[in-house]
Amino acid sequence: MNVSGTILNRARSKLASGELALGLIIRLARHFEAGGIAAISDHDFILIDCQHVSMSRDTVTSLIQGAHSAGVAPIVRVRGYDDPAIPVYLDAGALGLIAPNINSAVEARAFVDAARFPPIGRRSLPGPVGFLGYQSLGNASEAAAMDRETLLLCMIETVQGLEEHSDIVSVDGVDGLHVGAVDLLSSLGDGRSLADPIFQDHMLQIISSCVERGKACGIGGERDLERLRKYINAGAHLLTSQIDATLLIDAATKRTQALRAYLAK
Repeated sequence: MNVSGTILNRARSKLASGELALGLIIRLARHFEAGGIAAISDHDFILIDCQHVSMSRDTVTSLIQGAHSAGVAPIVRVRGYDDPAIPVYLDAGALGLIAPNINSAVEARAFVDAARFPPIGRRSLPGPVGFLGYQSLGNASEAAAMDRETLLLCMIETVQGLEEHSDIVSVDGVDGLHVGAVDLLSSLGDGRSLADPIFQDHMLQIISSCVERGKACGIGGERDLERLRKYINAGAHLLTSQIDATLLIDAATKRTQALRAYLAK
């Protein structure tokens, strides 16, 4: 696998061509095969959620390797812009990181420092890395090529983040914003819903800022298809479809309801 000549990141490739990139949120799964399930269900990436669940670094590495084997991009939501595991996940093969609760350009800059190679950031050059067939990112051109394939997204999910989002997305090395719709709504605290026109205007404002700067915009938490269509048409092209646990609960519930209804006849 040649880092300088091969598109490694399926999600980034989709975004670059103006297509929709869909991701499966991994919270329940702990197995290498989660990537294969994401691939067979037509996802472009998995979002390994280290913010909301406890996973060992070995488990995250296994999920990353499984995603590579299946041809989907492994993206990790870290615990914050200053998560000490950031370089570990990247060296293990993560092709994207999402940092939650980014509220200022200063925090976004610190995130970039931890995740990008010099001269943009301060990430240390690793030795041989398994997901590249044990090639070593030993020089500036190889490191720059890997940086180009690695998505760095800052989550906007607070009032301060909303107010500062244009400065955040303008930071060099940030590839775009990912809106945590449910948490942003909660932070606003004004009793509105995801369907409220004023809240939708906030969402469209964030998307517009990304589009104006030629950067990506992602949306999480919003599951209404009509509202998602509006946001996609405005330029938000990176979406999470659902949480793995929620999909299992929904499918299991429908199956048991069907069985009980049929067998009770």
